[in-house]
Amino acid sequence: ERMRDYHPWTDYAGNTLRSSYEILLSVIQGAGKHGKATLTDAQRVIDEMIEYGVEPDMGTYSQLLLTVASLANSGRASMRDANAIMERMMEEGIKPCTLTYGSWCAVVASCAGNEEGVTWRDGEAILEIVYRLGIRPDSQLFCYIMKAAANQAERGVATPWSPGEYVYDPVRDAEHILKLMDRVYPKMYPGDSILDGYIDLVKAAVKRNKAGINEAKRILQVLQEVDDSLCHIEDGTVRIRSDCWEDRPMDLGPNIDFFNSYLELVQLCFNVSFLFLAFHSIRHVQ
Repeated sequence: ERMRDYHPWTDYAGNTLRSSYEILLSVIQGAGKHGKATLTDAQRVIDEMIEYGVEPDMGTYSQLLLTVASLANSGRASMRDANAIMERMMEEGIKPCTLTYGSWCAVVASCAGNEEGVTWRDGEAILEIVYRLGIRPDSQLFCYIMKAAANQAERGVATPWSPGEYVYDPVRDAEHILKLMDRVYPKMYPGDSILDGYIDLVKAAVKRNKAGINEAKRILQVLQEVDDSLCHIEDGTVRIRSDCWEDRPMDLGPNIDFFNSYLELVQLCFNVSFLFLAFHSIRHVQ
Protein backbone atom coordinates (compact mmCIF):
# COMPACT_ATOMS: atom_id res chain seq x y z
CA GLU A 1 0.00 0.00 0.00
CA ARG A 2 2.82 2.40 0.82
CA MET A 3 4.22 2.03 -2.68
CA ARG A 4 1.02 3.48 -4.10
CA ASP A 5 1.57 6.70 -2.19
CA TYR A 6 3.44 9.63 -3.64
CA HIS A 7 6.78 10.48 -2.07
CA PRO A 8 8.83 13.40 -3.44
CA TRP A 9 12.16 11.71 -2.65
CA THR A 10 11.47 8.49 -4.49
CA ASP A 11 9.05 9.29 -7.29
CA TYR A 12 8.71 12.56 -9.14
CA ALA A 13 6.12 10.92 -11.42
CA GLY A 14 3.65 10.52 -8.56
CA ASN A 15 3.54 6.79 -7.84
CA THR A 16 6.47 4.54 -6.94
CA LEU A 17 4.73 1.35 -7.98
CA ARG A 18 3.86 2.79 -11.38
CA SER A 19 7.46 3.91 -11.86
CA SER A 20 8.68 0.42 -10.98
CA TYR A 21 6.46 -1.08 -13.64
CA GLU A 22 7.60 1.49 -16.19
CA ILE A 23 11.21 0.55 -15.43
CA LEU A 24 10.24 -3.08 -16.00
CA LEU A 25 8.86 -2.05 -19.40
CA SER A 26 12.25 -0.45 -20.10
CA VAL A 27 13.92 -3.76 -19.29
CA ILE A 28 11.60 -5.52 -21.74
CA GLN A 29 12.45 -2.82 -24.28
CA GLY A 30 16.16 -3.64 -23.94
CA ALA A 31 15.57 -7.39 -23.97
CA GLY A 32 13.45 -7.02 -27.09
CA LYS A 33 16.43 -5.66 -29.01
CA HIS A 34 18.11 -9.03 -28.51
CA GLY A 35 15.04 -11.16 -29.16
CA LYS A 36 14.68 -12.03 -25.47
CA ALA A 37 11.22 -10.54 -24.92
CA THR A 38 7.87 -10.24 -26.67
CA LEU A 39 4.94 -7.85 -26.70
CA THR A 40 3.07 -10.38 -24.56
CA ASP A 41 5.65 -9.81 -21.82
CA ALA A 42 4.98 -6.07 -21.96
CA GLN A 43 1.22 -6.62 -21.90
CA ARG A 44 1.56 -8.78 -18.78
CA VAL A 45 3.21 -5.84 -17.03
CA ILE A 46 0.26 -3.59 -17.89
CA ASP A 47 -2.24 -6.23 -16.73
CA GLU A 48 -0.39 -6.68 -13.44
CA MET A 49 -0.35 -2.92 -12.88
CA ILE A 50 -4.11 -2.78 -13.23
CA GLU A 51 -4.49 -5.83 -10.99
CA TYR A 52 -2.60 -3.98 -8.23
CA GLY A 53 -4.83 -0.94 -8.65
CA VAL A 54 -2.32 1.20 -10.52
CA GLU A 55 -3.87 2.60 -13.68
CA PRO A 56 -1.47 3.16 -16.60
CA ASP A 57 -0.98 6.81 -17.44
CA MET A 58 0.51 8.79 -20.32
CA GLY A 59 4.08 7.96 -19.24
CA THR A 60 3.26 4.25 -19.03
CA TYR A 61 1.85 4.12 -22.53
CA SER A 62 4.72 6.22 -23.90
CA GLN A 63 7.16 3.67 -22.51
CA LEU A 64 5.02 0.84 -23.90
CA LEU A 65 5.28 2.42 -27.35
CA LEU A 66 9.07 2.57 -27.04
CA THR A 67 8.99 -1.11 -26.12
CA VAL A 68 6.97 -1.79 -29.28
CA ALA A 69 9.57 0.15 -31.28
CA SER A 70 12.34 -2.01 -29.87
CA LEU A 71 10.44 -5.22 -30.56
CA ALA A 72 9.59 -4.08 -34.09
CA ASN A 73 13.30 -4.01 -34.98
CA SER A 74 13.33 -7.81 -34.72
CA GLY A 75 9.87 -8.29 -36.25
CA ARG A 76 8.23 -9.05 -32.88
CA ALA A 77 5.85 -6.08 -33.07
CA SER A 78 4.32 -3.92 -35.76
CA MET A 79 2.85 -0.53 -36.54
CA ARG A 80 -0.56 -2.07 -36.00
CA ASP A 81 0.39 -2.81 -32.38
CA ALA A 82 1.40 0.81 -31.82
CA ASN A 83 -1.82 2.11 -33.37
CA ALA A 84 -3.81 -0.21 -31.09
CA ILE A 85 -2.05 1.23 -28.05
CA MET A 86 -2.91 4.77 -29.12
CA GLU A 87 -6.54 3.75 -29.61
CA ARG A 88 -6.58 2.17 -26.14
CA MET A 89 -5.24 5.40 -24.63
CA MET A 90 -8.01 7.40 -26.26
CA GLU A 91 -10.65 4.95 -25.07
CA GLU A 92 -9.36 5.27 -21.51
CA GLY A 93 -9.47 9.05 -21.72
CA ILE A 94 -5.70 9.47 -21.42
CA LYS A 95 -4.46 12.51 -23.32
CA PRO A 96 -1.20 11.93 -25.24
CA CYS A 97 1.59 14.50 -25.04
CA THR A 98 4.69 15.28 -27.09
CA LEU A 99 6.50 12.37 -25.44
CA THR A 100 3.75 9.96 -26.51
CA TYR A 101 3.71 11.14 -30.10
CA GLY A 102 7.50 10.93 -30.21
CA SER A 103 7.33 7.33 -28.98
CA TRP A 104 4.75 6.60 -31.68
CA CYS A 105 7.21 7.98 -34.25
CA ALA A 106 9.89 5.72 -32.77
CA VAL A 107 7.76 2.77 -33.90
CA VAL A 108 7.60 4.31 -37.38
CA ALA A 109 11.41 4.50 -37.38
CA SER A 110 11.64 0.78 -36.63
CA CYS A 111 9.02 -0.25 -39.19
CA ALA A 112 9.75 2.13 -42.09
CA GLY A 113 10.78 0.18 -45.16
CA ASN A 114 10.64 -3.05 -43.18
CA GLU A 115 6.91 -3.48 -42.66
CA GLU A 116 4.80 -3.39 -45.81
CA GLY A 117 3.22 0.00 -46.42
CA VAL A 118 5.04 1.82 -43.61
CA THR A 119 7.31 4.74 -44.58
CA TRP A 120 8.68 7.80 -42.83
CA ARG A 121 5.67 9.71 -44.10
CA ASP A 122 3.61 7.91 -41.46
CA GLY A 123 5.75 9.89 -39.02
CA GLU A 124 4.85 13.06 -40.91
CA ALA A 125 1.16 12.15 -40.51
CA ILE A 126 1.69 11.83 -36.74
CA LEU A 127 3.44 15.21 -36.75
CA GLU A 128 0.43 16.72 -38.52
CA ILE A 129 -1.79 15.46 -35.68
CA VAL A 130 0.54 17.16 -33.19
CA TYR A 131 0.36 20.47 -35.08
CA ARG A 132 -3.43 20.33 -35.35
CA LEU A 133 -3.72 19.74 -31.60
CA GLY A 134 -1.65 22.85 -30.99
CA ILE A 135 1.18 20.90 -29.37
CA ARG A 136 4.76 22.03 -29.92
CA PRO A 137 6.77 18.98 -31.02
CA ASP A 138 10.18 18.42 -29.49
CA SER A 139 13.39 17.68 -31.38
CA GLN A 140 13.21 13.97 -30.51
CA LEU A 141 10.10 13.57 -32.65
CA PHE A 142 11.96 14.94 -35.68
CA CYS A 143 14.91 12.74 -34.82
CA TYR A 144 12.68 9.66 -35.08
CA ILE A 145 11.19 10.83 -38.39
CA MET A 146 14.66 11.39 -39.84
CA LYS A 147 15.74 8.00 -38.51
CA ALA A 148 12.68 6.42 -40.14
CA ALA A 149 13.68 7.97 -43.47
CA ALA A 150 17.27 6.75 -43.02
CA ASN A 151 16.18 3.18 -42.23
CA GLN A 152 13.81 3.21 -45.18
CA ALA A 153 16.53 4.52 -47.50
CA GLU A 154 18.99 1.88 -46.31
CA ARG A 155 16.39 -0.78 -47.17
CA GLY A 156 15.99 0.71 -50.65
CA VAL A 157 12.31 1.56 -50.28
CA ALA A 158 10.88 4.49 -52.25
CA THR A 159 8.81 7.26 -50.66
CA PRO A 160 5.16 7.79 -51.66
CA TRP A 161 4.68 11.45 -52.57
CA SER A 162 1.26 11.23 -54.18
CA PRO A 163 -1.06 8.43 -55.34
CA GLY A 164 0.96 6.30 -57.74
CA GLU A 165 4.14 8.39 -57.33
CA TYR A 166 6.93 6.52 -55.52
CA VAL A 167 10.40 8.07 -55.65
CA TYR A 168 13.66 6.84 -54.14
CA ASP A 169 15.46 10.08 -53.32
CA PRO A 170 16.81 10.10 -49.74
CA VAL A 171 18.19 13.63 -50.06
CA ARG A 172 14.77 14.95 -51.03
CA ASP A 173 13.34 13.12 -48.02
CA ALA A 174 15.86 14.74 -45.66
CA GLU A 175 15.27 18.24 -47.01
CA HIS A 176 11.52 17.79 -46.71
CA ILE A 177 11.87 16.77 -43.04
CA LEU A 178 14.00 19.84 -42.34
CA LYS A 179 11.27 22.01 -43.86
CA LEU A 180 8.74 20.39 -41.53
CA MET A 181 10.74 21.88 -38.66
CA ASP A 182 10.10 25.39 -40.02
CA ARG A 183 6.51 25.15 -38.76
CA VAL A 184 7.67 24.95 -35.15
CA TYR A 185 7.37 28.16 -33.11
CA PRO A 186 9.58 29.36 -31.54
CA LYS A 187 11.88 28.26 -34.34
CA MET A 188 13.58 24.90 -33.88
CA TYR A 189 16.97 24.06 -35.35
CA PRO A 190 18.19 20.55 -36.21
CA GLY A 191 20.40 19.10 -33.49
CA ASP A 192 23.20 16.59 -33.80
CA SER A 193 20.99 13.47 -33.82
CA ILE A 194 18.81 14.90 -36.61
CA LEU A 195 21.89 15.73 -38.68
CA ASP A 196 23.22 12.23 -37.95
CA GLY A 197 20.06 10.92 -39.59
CA TYR A 198 20.68 13.21 -42.57
CA ILE A 199 24.18 11.73 -42.91
CA ASP A 200 22.73 8.20 -42.89
CA LEU A 201 20.27 9.19 -45.60
CA VAL A 202 23.03 10.51 -47.85
CA LYS A 203 25.12 7.39 -47.19
CA ALA A 204 22.25 5.22 -48.40
CA ALA A 205 21.83 7.44 -51.47
CA VAL A 206 25.56 7.33 -52.30
CA LYS A 207 25.54 3.52 -52.22
CA ARG A 208 22.85 3.59 -54.93
CA ASN A 209 24.47 6.39 -56.97
CA LYS A 210 21.73 8.82 -55.96
CA ALA A 211 24.04 11.30 -54.22
CA GLY A 212 27.67 12.38 -54.05
CA ILE A 213 30.05 14.83 -52.45
CA ASN A 214 27.84 17.85 -53.23
CA GLU A 215 24.98 16.36 -51.21
CA ALA A 216 27.46 15.66 -48.39
CA LYS A 217 28.54 19.31 -48.45
CA ARG A 218 24.91 20.34 -48.03
CA ILE A 219 24.95 18.80 -44.53
CA LEU A 220 27.80 21.09 -43.53
CA GLN A 221 25.82 24.00 -44.93
CA VAL A 222 22.90 23.10 -42.66
CA LEU A 223 25.31 22.77 -39.73
CA GLN A 224 26.69 26.23 -40.51
CA GLU A 225 23.18 27.68 -40.50
CA VAL A 226 22.64 26.18 -37.05
CA ASP A 227 25.96 27.58 -35.80
CA ASP A 228 25.15 31.03 -37.19
CA SER A 229 21.86 31.00 -35.27
CA LEU A 230 23.52 30.45 -31.89
CA CYS A 231 24.16 34.14 -31.35
CA HIS A 232 23.38 37.48 -32.96
CA ILE A 233 23.97 41.19 -32.47
CA GLU A 234 21.03 43.11 -30.99
CA ASP A 235 21.33 46.79 -30.02
CA GLY A 236 25.09 46.45 -30.09
CA THR A 237 25.01 43.49 -27.71
CA VAL A 238 25.80 39.85 -28.48
CA ARG A 239 22.73 37.74 -27.68
CA ILE A 240 22.93 33.96 -27.24
CA ARG A 241 20.02 31.98 -28.66
CA SER A 242 17.55 31.32 -25.86
CA ASP A 243 16.80 27.69 -26.70
CA CYS A 244 19.15 24.72 -26.47
CA TRP A 245 20.97 22.35 -28.74
CA GLU A 246 18.77 19.26 -28.80
CA ASP A 247 16.69 20.79 -25.95
CA ARG A 248 19.64 20.26 -23.62
CA PRO A 249 22.01 22.85 -22.11
CA MET A 250 23.72 24.33 -25.13
CA ASP A 251 26.80 22.42 -26.27
CA LEU A 252 27.50 24.91 -29.06
CA GLY A 253 27.71 22.21 -31.67
CA PRO A 254 27.64 18.46 -32.39
CA ASN A 255 29.97 15.99 -30.73
CA ILE A 256 32.90 14.09 -32.23
CA ASP A 257 30.65 11.21 -33.32
CA PHE A 258 28.95 13.53 -35.80
CA PHE A 259 32.22 14.42 -37.48
CA ASN A 260 33.41 10.81 -37.50
CA SER A 261 30.18 9.81 -39.24
CA TYR A 262 30.55 12.70 -41.69
CA LEU A 263 34.11 11.66 -42.55
CA GLU A 264 32.83 8.13 -43.21
CA LEU A 265 30.32 9.67 -45.63
CA VAL A 266 33.04 11.63 -47.44
CA GLN A 267 35.19 8.51 -47.72
CA LEU A 268 32.22 6.57 -49.06
CA CYS A 269 31.63 9.26 -51.70
CA PHE A 270 35.22 9.02 -52.93
CA ASN A 271 35.22 5.22 -52.86
CA VAL A 272 32.05 5.01 -54.94
CA SER A 273 33.34 7.66 -57.36
CA PHE A 274 36.62 5.76 -57.78
CA LEU A 275 34.83 2.47 -58.45
CA PHE A 276 32.53 4.21 -60.93
CA LEU A 277 35.47 5.70 -62.83
CA ALA A 278 37.40 2.42 -62.73
CA PHE A 279 34.43 0.48 -64.08
CA HIS A 280 33.93 2.85 -67.00
CA SER A 281 37.67 2.92 -67.73
CA ILE A 282 37.70 -0.88 -67.97
CA ARG A 283 34.67 -0.84 -70.27
CA HIS A 284 36.38 1.80 -72.47
CA VAL A 285 39.55 -0.34 -72.74
CA GLN A 286 37.51 -3.42 -73.66
